[in-house]
Amino acid sequence: IGNDKRTAYGIPISPPSNFSLEHNADQVTKFMKELRHYLYLVPFPDRPRSIPKGAGWLGHYADFTAIKTISTAAALVLAAEFYRFSKKGSSPTRLVLVEFNKWNAEVKKTLHQLGFLRILDVNIQSPEIEASDRVGNHVQEFISGTDLPSDDISKLASALSNLIKNWKVQLILKSLIYDGLCEAMTNTKDHAYPNQDEPGPLPLLNGQWWMTGSVSECRTKLDIVFFDQGVSIPQTISKEKSWQELTKFLHKPNDGVIIQKAVEYGKSSTEEQNRGKGLPQMVGLIDNVDSGKMRILSRQGEYIYDSPKTVKTRALLEDIGGTLIHWRFSSADEADQ
Repeated sequence: IGNDKRTAYGIPISPPSNFSLEHNADQVTKFMKELRHYLYLVPFPDRPRSIPKGAGWLGHYADFTAIKTISTAAALVLAAEFYRFSKKGSSPTRLVLVEFNKWNAEVKKTLHQLGFLRILDVNIQSPEIEASDRVGNHVQEFISGTDLPSDDISKLASALSNLIKNWKVQLILKSLIYDGLCEAMTNTKDHAYPNQDEPGPLPLLNGQWWMTGSVSECRTKLDIVFFDQGVSIPQTISKEKSWQELTKFLHKPNDGVIIQKAVEYGKSSTEEQNRGKGLPQMVGLIDNVDSGKMRILSRQGEYIYDSPKTVKTRALLEDIGGTLIHWRFSSADEADQ
């Protein structure tokens, strides 16, 4: 358990081996739903009598040894959930690592760089991790808050854009990152947490958001990810009166289609207070680069805007637990391959 050498006993919850919201979203969201169920909704199981005295009883725990690959976006959603769990109650909850020596090396590296181990307040002195920091993909340590910290956004945008190799649009890219994250934060602040006084089944960190980014090993691909645990775009937009009038004659669409319609609705809306208002601006960032893509996952829907102006939507099997916005920018070198 962390640096402890005690034997750990518990009931494992196994995540999918491919922990990616891009390539395996249904299995990842299914695992996150199960994880939240055992973290918040099920009483902590009694310690079995058969466990040796002094051994650590974990109850249900996430078996990270099962993960073989993990994406930046999925890692951020995972980190946000453990961040929320660590903050629940009047005093922080102590979290531990289980069988850390058996975790996949790349998974260790990604979660370490992201700042996941910081949430657990565990200091792992690992030559393997230190060596991995100097090669391969680079993941920026996540930033979280409830305000609109322009300094933090500037630092993240600068740190990531400066890692890009031979990009003629580096200054433009830095501006796009800044503008996109500002829009995402503004939408979260104004719309994602409207019913702060209404108790729900899960703890609520009012107004909380998380953001990070990563650069590929060859420095030709940049990912920017923003996540909040709010009420979701489909739930928010469905309460707009003008939206209800617009869609009352339509067959009930899935959440992916609702996100698409929210983007289109935001383009044509003259309402000032509107969740969809900032969505077209966030999507429009992709039109300013030669090769880019934006994905929005919210409630049980996925929306993809791929340059040049190609839209795809689909329904997810499970609720992602908020809204995730993922931009991907590629250099001309990668686009030509």
